[in-house]
Parts: sequence; C-alpha cells; structure tokens
Amino acid sequence: MTRPIYRTDPAATAGNRMCALLAALALLSACAREEPVETGDPVAKDFTAAVPAGGETPEPEASVTAARSGTPVLAIDGDGLRLVDPERGSARPLVFGTPRAAVLAALADRSAPETGRQAECGAGPLDFAEWPDGLRLYFQDRAFRGWALGGRGRKPELSTMSGLAIGSLRAALEAAYDARIFESTLGTEFTAGALSGLLDGPGKGAQVTHLWAGVSCNFR
Repeated sequence: MTRPIYRTDPAATAGNRMCALLAALALLSACAREEPVETGDPVAKDFTAAVPAGGETPEPEASVTAARSGTPVLAIDGDGLRLVDPERGSARPLVFGTPRAAVLAALADRSAPETGRQAECGAGPLDFAEWPDGLRLYFQDRAFRGWALGGRGRKPELSTMSGLAIGSLRAALEAAYDARIFESTLGTEFTAGALSGLLDGPGKGAQVTHLWAGVSCNFR
C-alpha cells in the first residue's frame, strides 16, 4: 500500500544528506581501479525468523562523525545496499540475494529494526525489517530481496552514491540518471536504471518522496 506523500525541504536537508558520503566518495573515486565492486546477484533459499540488529540510531551529525572515524557509511543502490569505507575508499556491496542474517549483521550499528510480515504483495508474502529513518528491507526465503525508503513525513539521510535521496529535485534526478518519468496509479512515478520512485508532482520543481529497488510491495 502506498504511504502518504509529504513534501520535504531540499534546502534544509541537502547539506546533511550529502556530508556523510563526501569523504567516502572522494576516496572511492581514487581507489576504484584497485578495488572493483562486485555486482552479482547470488540467491539464497529457505526462511528464518528476524535477526535484530543492535546499536543506536545516529543523528544526522553522527553520520558525519562516522565518516571521519572510519565507520562505514550506508548508501542505497539499485542492486541492494553499499557500505562505504571512508578510510580505504572501498565499498562493500550487500546485493539482493544476500542471506538475511548477513545483511542484518552488517547493519548492526543501526538501532534494532521493527520486524514483521506483509502477506499481500505481488511477489508473495514478504518479511521486512524497518528502521526509524524510514529504511525498510524486504526478505523472502531467507534472502534480501528489496528495499524501500520514504513516507510518513520522514527525512532520511540515506542517498545513492550519486546523491539521489528523499527530497532531491527532479532536476537532480535527471542530471544523475537517464530517468523515465510517467504517471501511474501510484502518482508521478519514475525509473532510473534499477531504481524506482515517486515525485510529488510532474513539474520541474518536483521532489522525490519515495525510492525503492528490488522486490517491492506497492498496491497499484
């Protein structure tokens, strides 16, 4: 089911959103030839119960501190998630198909997520883990299958490696990706490679309100 769409203020969020990735992106660019990123899609099987993660949810300022102290910075991706090491400049992919326990263990620095199940999804029943910042991961057959971000008026600090995030303007979307924008039963929808999302309108000043990749549970 589509969640309510709220307008965010890009001027208020753009600085915080990008600070956490700046140091990591600079080093990642320098080291890209030495440490290529894997893009496979391994598939795991079976089903298991949720494995909660520990730790505390960082405030936006804490994300900047994490980047400086060497704590991996989380980025969303069309193939899953990435953990960017700001010291080495490398990125560890958490691709769709990765075992659920391995994904949750990699995100152990975040607060313990709320877990549950959505029984009526197009792909069949999906188990989920959701954090207070609005990041929701979907699991099926004990494997990571998709993620969704946004809704409920939240202003998450997460972004793609290109800087696309909740609150980004349509112009930023089209500058970073070869995006296809169209009207659907969900609203003003777009696809950008393996990423999908919603804008709060069709105009040039529209903002991104939702993002997702992989398996989703949207009612159309």
